[in-house]
Amino acid sequence: MKKLFFILVTMLLALQGYSQSHYRIGTEAKYDSIYALDDQYFAAKFNGKWGVVKDNTTIVSYQYETIESLGDNMLTFIQDGKVGFVNIETQEVIPAKYMRELDYSRVEKSSLNIFTNGSALVYDGQKLRVIDTKGKDVVGDTVEIITKSNNTIIYRKDAAYGMMDAMGRVTAPAKYMQIETVIPGQLYAYIGVREGMKLYGLVDAKGEQKSLAYYDDVQLINKNDKFYVKAFLPTGKQSLYDANGDIIFQPLYSLIEPTTMPFYYNITEDTKRGIIGRDMVIYIPPVYEDVQVMALNNDTFFVARNEGVSFILNKQNQLLTHYEGGISGFISYSKDNIIFVADSFLNYGVMSSKDGWLIRPEYDEALGFVKDNVILMKNKKWGAVSLTGKTVIPFEYSKVKLANNRSYVVFYDGKKTSVVLDENARQITFDKVKKIKSYDKYIAYDVKDKEQRIYLSGEQMNSSFKSVGTESEGLYPVQDEKGWTYADSETMKVVSDKRFNFCTYFRNSQALAVQGNNLIVIDKNFNTIDTLITGDPKSLRTTAAALIFAPQLKKSNVIVKVNGKYGVLKVLK
Repeated sequence: MKKLFFILVTMLLALQGYSQSHYRIGTEAKYDSIYALDDQYFAAKFNGKWGVVKDNTTIVSYQYETIESLGDNMLTFIQDGKVGFVNIETQEVIPAKYMRELDYSRVEKSSLNIFTNGSALVYDGQKLRVIDTKGKDVVGDTVEIITKSNNTIIYRKDAAYGMMDAMGRVTAPAKYMQIETVIPGQLYAYIGVREGMKLYGLVDAKGEQKSLAYYDDVQLINKNDKFYVKAFLPTGKQSLYDANGDIIFQPLYSLIEPTTMPFYYNITEDTKRGIIGRDMVIYIPPVYEDVQVMALNNDTFFVARNEGVSFILNKQNQLLTHYEGGISGFISYSKDNIIFVADSFLNYGVMSSKDGWLIRPEYDEALGFVKDNVILMKNKKWGAVSLTGKTVIPFEYSKVKLANNRSYVVFYDGKKTSVVLDENARQITFDKVKKIKSYDKYIAYDVKDKEQRIYLSGEQMNSSFKSVGTESEGLYPVQDEKGWTYADSETMKVVSDKRFNFCTYFRNSQALAVQGNNLIVIDKNFNTIDTLITGDPKSLRTTAAALIFAPQLKKSNVIVKVNGKYGVLKVLK
């Protein structure tokens, strides 16, 4: 009978459109200050002292001067100017007796006083130590700790350097003259002696040698958001390694570096440059002053330069064309013709390998192109010229905006009628404006404090709105003279008579709105599901925006301020 009653209640709630809020109070707003230790635990200041709170429950009582970090469930706190630790699960305390800072140049400061991989690097005023979560020294006094990063400890014993894991187990015995950090916790360079010379080799965080001591210099570089290590032999040749210490290229050239395209690498020999692939194929031999890799229509080309002459070559090292000047970019390529932006004595134009100059080099700057129209500057004014040499947008605009997807370009300056030029060579004119925002499918701008939109279809949005938010689930949040409400995404007609101080777009059939001094959750019928917090409407608007964007940022908690106090709101879905 109870089961039947539960089913009936559930069905009734469903028929009434009941839905549970995707948000709830994670931590009551009663703290003087609060910040995230991770996505679950928060350091909170209450009555002048710091503790830790999680889901509105005090985990560590408010008794500390400062809380600094959390790692391996071990909280780092400051008491009487000294560093101590407390286990947030068992509440076991390692007394505050360690130094907060030290002047020790070989230590990665970010590794001090924080637990990682079961241990922490601390300084007791006399020497560096590594302690476990019980406060026990895992290394002892027989060696000198140099530094610790993640699971790697560098130590010195009898004037030689070695490596241990985070719990003090030796991974590389003390046999090196020195060990230097290349990438903390990942890759290191050791110094050894080879044929009477002090040379570098590479060793990873586990103590495994990745190379013998061959090199008289190693350099860490970052290219395309990836780390690489250049290692130089005494002969001047260079090897290239990845961030794990695995070799990419043997020392065949005096310089090997990644290009802007991951598969290809610049090689240098006798000051001349070429291109080698990850497949060890030499695509361009090192006979040029400079070589760049460029892509067009899923194909790859190389632009090489010697004595002022630019050469365009394909992956078979076949010459497609050459030009006495520089090449800034490609526009199109066919079997027997390549069209590119060229510069001649700092003047820009467009050249065809088959037909010569399509657009004479008489322009000050080239921004890019939309299909067959090139955006150029002349006498500090922007315009556009087609590949036939015809001026399609006169050079009268001081501002230009090229869409990220290159599907259109906007010319504007506030003095002349603005114009959109799209990839079909269609021109769409609109108001004189000084500022615009460009998106993939439309341009937004304000006229007398009302937001306007020009869609690439040529349609203009209803101008009665002061502001328009992001479309989602068939609705736009919009602001008119009465306040914020919602409009149908196709007709742009207002679909609700309710007005809010502010409202967000819908996510999973729910949105956030500020109504008076309340932050509320509403459903697709614009009814209130839940009232989250009360406060200043301006602050609530900021909070609403932070909550709706939280999932995109992979966050499940947002810190809020209510009447001068801080708390946490939780995103459930």
